[in-house]
Amino acid sequence: MSYSILPSLLAPLLPSLGAHFGIDHREASWLITAYLISAAVATPVGGRLGDLYGRPRVLRLVLIVLTAGGVLAVLAPDFGWLLVARFVQGLGGCIFPLAFGIIRDQFPAERIAGAIGLTSSIVALGAGIGIVVVAPLEAALGYRAVLALPVALAAVATALAFAVIPSTSSIDPSGRVSWWSAALLSGALTTFLVVVTELPRWGWSWATLVVSVACLVFTGAWVGTERRSTSPLIDVDLLTRPALVAVNVLAFLGGWYLFASLTLLPQFLQAAVSDGGLGKSIGVASLLQSPQTIVLFLTGLAAGWLTRVVGGRRSMLVASAGLTAAAGLLVAFHGHDWNVLVPAVLSGVGVGALFAVVPNIVVWHVPQRSTGVATGVNLTARNIGGAVGAQVTAAVWAVAYALGPEFAYPAAFGSLSFVGLLSLGAAFSLPRTRPIAEM
Repeated sequence: MSYSILPSLLAPLLPSLGAHFGIDHREASWLITAYLISAAVATPVGGRLGDLYGRPRVLRLVLIVLTAGGVLAVLAPDFGWLLVARFVQGLGGCIFPLAFGIIRDQFPAERIAGAIGLTSSIVALGAGIGIVVVAPLEAALGYRAVLALPVALAAVATALAFAVIPSTSSIDPSGRVSWWSAALLSGALTTFLVVVTELPRWGWSWATLVVSVACLVFTGAWVGTERRSTSPLIDVDLLTRPALVAVNVLAFLGGWYLFASLTLLPQFLQAAVSDGGLGKSIGVASLLQSPQTIVLFLTGLAAGWLTRVVGGRRSMLVASAGLTAAAGLLVAFHGHDWNVLVPAVLSGVGVGALFAVVPNIVVWHVPQRSTGVATGVNLTARNIGGAVGAQVTAAVWAVAYALGPEFAYPAAFGSLSFVGLLSLGAAFSLPRTRPIAEM
């Protein structure tokens, strides 16, 4: 929770932070981009470090860094300081692959699926809670109180990590970390996220072309380096297995859907009726969104049952169908506040099942020594999907709004329904059974 609450916590604060530090919205958005860049690189690198040197040890260190980054954010006297603090907080991205590896090391086989599902569902739960608590907390105590919330959570998590988590862990003492490969991966992810963030401002300009070409160069160099390495940071051949390609596409699309909807739905509920919204207060909007968060968490609790009884492939088909139907219903029926309730439940089931079961599918298809890096790549795909989805959905809304306010939100919801259909296609390509070697 200390990490997963961070992405959604800052987005509603951007106007306040911009006014406080005297910066425009574009500059303020770099607080999110810096965090995403850091998390995107740290997630697979931290997972690899855990595979090599012991996951509990690396997890404790990361939690200390996350807490320190939060303290820096609360104390930030200027925008530059806060930007650095957000970058430091992004290093917490490797918490989840480390946690998945510890679960696989420590838990009996029959409890692994449920524990991984519950842990993974906290990503979406934290995002939902962040959206709900920001406005009342900022109104009552100011933006620094909002920034202090993840610090308190991280401090408790750090204490528990030292007190509760066993230090024993499977390690790979013969391996090493390719820092050159990490640098190339950082360049590829950074340039990609810069294009995603700046494209609305740059348009199809020379700057967009140059950064896009740089992204392709970094990516090509990274893939070539990994294929030649005797101890790759990320085993490219392992990740090109059809099942892992499909499940990483599902993570990307799931991140797209979740973070786009967490931005779009509050905007729709609170927008004036003349702008195509429902004109609700922030309190009513939070109440109408609460079924999604509640159902999402309950679905995470049922991940073990879903994985064991329903199966990974069927769970993903049901989840994708739920996402498609939820957004489709909002396209057709969105004139009253009660129209949001059924889609909220359906999307909660869909996102909850997807986020809870996908990491288990990854774990099934990789050897134990590669758990950290494989789940790290999957979470990176989810984060990148969230960044892309938020931008694309906002662009669809803007284009449709130019045609008329009444078209804006149906078009945006329609784009999410299309994402659900894409995830349905990815789910169909998953294997029908678990690999026998991993059962």
